[in-house]
Amino acid sequence: MARRPADPIRKLSWLLVAASWATGCGPQPRDVPIVSQQPTLSAEALPNPMPPTRLGLWRDGRKVRPGDTVEDALDVFPRPRNAAVFYDPPSVFGKEFRAKGWDSGREGFGVIAARGQVVLALRIEYDVAQDRPTELVEQYEAEHGLPSANVAEGKTSYWFWDRAPYRLAVCRTEDAEGNVALISAVGVIPAMEAIGMGPAVAASDMALARNLLSENSAPESGP
Repeated sequence: MARRPADPIRKLSWLLVAASWATGCGPQPRDVPIVSQQPTLSAEALPNPMPPTRLGLWRDGRKVRPGDTVEDALDVFPRPRNAAVFYDPPSVFGKEFRAKGWDSGREGFGVIAARGQVVLALRIEYDVAQDRPTELVEQYEAEHGLPSANVAEGKTSYWFWDRAPYRLAVCRTEDAEGNVALISAVGVIPAMEAIGMGPAVAASDMALARNLLSENSAPESGP
């Protein structure tokens, strides 16, 4: 089985490589991010104050929404004992942003915040049951209606719900051994785009992963 990344936000697109690799016969993916290059995001591009929203990530009857405090978000998704901790946001986020999160090996959760408010929250669930992604998508459809967009290729699928200025996204991916990973994220649309959680960026990243794996699996030419 491919090695999991320790930082769920930094390594989001690693899962795209794993999923694309699962559809072919290429080598295991390298532990490197391949999200399409984005310009550095400034907090000035985000709404201030953050308007209320119904979009959020559910856990045990509670929800994390954009605009929440970091403390409140981590109260909904508390760090399990012995889970690894991270504090650095991806480099695409400017110096005004802060990050905090954890990864237990079975699940990961992290937030990126500016001005003391969550602008993006992301959860990864590893090795979930095959029907777990469908259940989550149906839960969000019941709450928010049909997705605004859906992108799929091979064993990777995305669902997006846009409610400006926010976006909710779900991504399902599966490796060659049938292990299913489920990513859910919510945030201000520019922040979501910055980590690859947008329809156009997702399609571009899947194409990039496909081309990368095609190159890695191509036989070497002779001298």
